[in-house]
Amino acid sequence: MKVTEKIVEVNANHILNIGVDVSSRKLDVHFECALQINKREVYREQIKNRSDEIEKSLKKYLSVAQTKGFLNLRIVCEPTGPYSINLLAMAKHLNCLTAYVSGEAVKNSKVIEFNGTNKNDLVDAEVINSLAERNKVLIHRTYSAEYTRLRILNSHYEDIDKAYVSSRNQVHSTLKQLWPDWSSKKSILYSRTGEALYKCYGLNPWKIVSHNYSYFAKRMRTHCKGVWSSTLKQIYRDAELSVKGHCSDASSTLESILGDHYENYLRGKQRKASLKDEMSEILSEIRQEDPRIPQARKNFISEFHIARLLAETGPLSDFSNLDQLNKYLGLNLRERQSGDYQGKVRLSKRGRSLARKVLSLVTLSLVRKKHLYGPDYHRIKTEKDKPGKLLMCIFMKKFLKSFFGIYRSNQSFDPRRLFIDRGKYEKLNSPIALEAVI
Repeated sequence: MKVTEKIVEVNANHILNIGVDVSSRKLDVHFECALQINKREVYREQIKNRSDEIEKSLKKYLSVAQTKGFLNLRIVCEPTGPYSINLLAMAKHLNCLTAYVSGEAVKNSKVIEFNGTNKNDLVDAEVINSLAERNKVLIHRTYSAEYTRLRILNSHYEDIDKAYVSSRNQVHSTLKQLWPDWSSKKSILYSRTGEALYKCYGLNPWKIVSHNYSYFAKRMRTHCKGVWSSTLKQIYRDAELSVKGHCSDASSTLESILGDHYENYLRGKQRKASLKDEMSEILSEIRQEDPRIPQARKNFISEFHIARLLAETGPLSDFSNLDQLNKYLGLNLRERQSGDYQGKVRLSKRGRSLARKVLSLVTLSLVRKKHLYGPDYHRIKTEKDKPGKLLMCIFMKKFLKSFFGIYRSNQSFDPRRLFIDRGKYEKLNSPIALEAVI
């Protein structure tokens, strides 16, 4: 028999936990105070999700807490995005403690508390309070103004990027109807040549062939200097094929629709460039407060991706070890085992999904054949026949470990350190080894 010790946390600070179920218009509140060993006084209330109503109620709860011998309140709720802003901001304003509970924990705890899965707001508030009493809570992190702005801009950049990709898809889809014989690469549409073609002709083949090739080539070179003759000849030839045997009745309508999509693409491109510059400026401000943040390095990570990653993680100083950071991003492993059954070990994916996307974008450029992780990635994929998705997860974790290690050690990035253990690396950088190299 294996006997171990387990530390049970005691509410030594005499904190009164207030469980709150948050919705867009109202808050359901539940908390309890002990009267005797087997008797508790239960408080339930429903208030409007407005700052003035919340302030009035919290002051009332503080008065009750002082009467019952508590020193402070701890406001506990689920992370519900914008709907919990009023509650948590007012709690901080009144110097109350705050914490989150996992939505998944609330859902599963209802089965334990009530032997069922019924869903209503009063039940949710009671379960939240029960989890808080057992200290099954998550930290409610508050950020500086720079980190707050960075996270908001990163979320906005993601929305702009999705709209940008959608507009490009719609451009190509509409172009296939207007210009069915387009045979050039898609990338030409989004280059200087494509922008000149849109500006001069609205990407309408009927307008292009309304003049001879010489006029077309001269006009295009006026708006796009350096364009290749072979490219212009192919575009003109495709335009001639597209108008041959086709009716032009719908061309003006399709041109108008295509113009809307292309304008959306141009706006998205401009807005993305502006957001990149703004986020990089905020990152430089954060570096003044925390100079340990790794510097951008070619073939490792760019300044913009550092800004996006920090927007999701928040201050790296909040994490005492790599395991905490992995759990926060959902990169920790989830096991499935019962008796003789042994399921696959997968990522939990319970953390910030956007952070994992940013990590995948960074890692994707590093696993190319001639890049940092490329040789190892392709060797393992070939020799061990591992799926690319699994290897991407492995190298995402490897990159995060390197990035966090650079921050904690406050040293510059050294690619040699990635593929050897600590002992070999220290021998490699020992004075004797350096003298031999010199």
